[in-house]
Amino acid sequence: MMIPFFAPFTKSPEENTISLSYSLKRAKSDYSNSVDDALMQLASTIKFSAAYEASFRENNSSALYYSDILGNEREQAIRNALLHNVRVLDSLLLPPPLVSCVAEHASSAESVPGLDSPPATGASNYDDALNIFTHLVRDYSSESDQAHNRYNFFLSQLPSFPPNPRILIPGAGMGKLGVVVAKELRNKCSIELNELSSGMAAAANQILNLNFSGQIFPFVNEVFANEVDSRRRVEEVEISSPHHHNGISSYQIGDFVSIYAHPMKSNKFDIVLTHFFIDVIENMYELMLAVRNTLKTGGVWVNSGPLHYHKACKIRPSVDELQILLVSMGFEIVHYEVNRESNELYRIESDGTSYTKHEVYSSLEFKVMNNLKTEQLDAYRMITEGRIKANQLAEAASKTDLVKSSVVIEEL
Repeated sequence: MMIPFFAPFTKSPEENTISLSYSLKRAKSDYSNSVDDALMQLASTIKFSAAYEASFRENNSSALYYSDILGNEREQAIRNALLHNVRVLDSLLLPPPLVSCVAEHASSAESVPGLDSPPATGASNYDDALNIFTHLVRDYSSESDQAHNRYNFFLSQLPSFPPNPRILIPGAGMGKLGVVVAKELRNKCSIELNELSSGMAAAANQILNLNFSGQIFPFVNEVFANEVDSRRRVEEVEISSPHHHNGISSYQIGDFVSIYAHPMKSNKFDIVLTHFFIDVIENMYELMLAVRNTLKTGGVWVNSGPLHYHKACKIRPSVDELQILLVSMGFEIVHYEVNRESNELYRIESDGTSYTKHEVYSSLEFKVMNNLKTEQLDAYRMITEGRIKANQLAEAASKTDLVKSSVVIEEL
């Protein structure tokens, strides 16, 4: 079954396709340029090493030096791997056909003052090719089974879900969590995936709808950085599509808050699952309002992931502070704890010694219930008013700072 891809409903499908195509073209161009830079650096490194080693060779011509180690064969292998990745990315990042949302979302976001353009999420640039390759390896490669413990908390909550639940997964990336949950529920569910990144959405379409398969060289993208075994640079990884995903009903591209705080998305879902997501949203209050808006009364929100917080995040509660905020915003705490077991953040490493740098995290795992009736919540209006007041405060503070600066300058 083909999964329909929906575009943000504040623009026409044609406008969204143009915007999506531009983003994908830019992502491919950026990676191609980075490959050119990497090949230039590689050639420059070999030339520099050879020149510097010339005096050493006079005393020990039989020794093996760095330019010899890199050599023609190893340099060519790196070059071939990088250029192969360029070709894979070119075939992977094609815009999916977009379905019109006009009928479902007759009321435009423009009807609410202050929310006629999607806000920034504060996320990293997940259109970046390195992120796309990382997610491919982590989610759909022969090594991906090692990462499935990341989903253990979600799987442990499945027995408490209602029959045939309607589930929303924001920040879904290439849809792996949706695939895992649908399989465990034997496809007796309706899962909607949501993702802001056009690159992730395009790759998800290739993986989930078009049975993409092939080889990539994910480790060649990090040559000369924290490597333990240089032979892994050109290690090939096989990517394959999942066999079953019938429980996934749709894929919504666009900003989570702008779409799911909208009245037309109110009271739609039994379950919201967030994985590695809540710390990339710019405004934690808006995240909670959007989740509450889209959950049915009695619906549950299940989360697993760190509170790493992107630099653009404006509200950064600690674990204990977030628990207080969740209660204040109308959620009942069912389960709330930090899983002290550390997990590798991104890389999949069978031996655990491939790099000298490792990023690990301990997940905040919680399950909370929406106890407020939907009729009591006007999420869009609350977000709009909050943004207006915040902007007014920022403008006032800016004017005050400007006056203070003028006084200081006059005194000088």
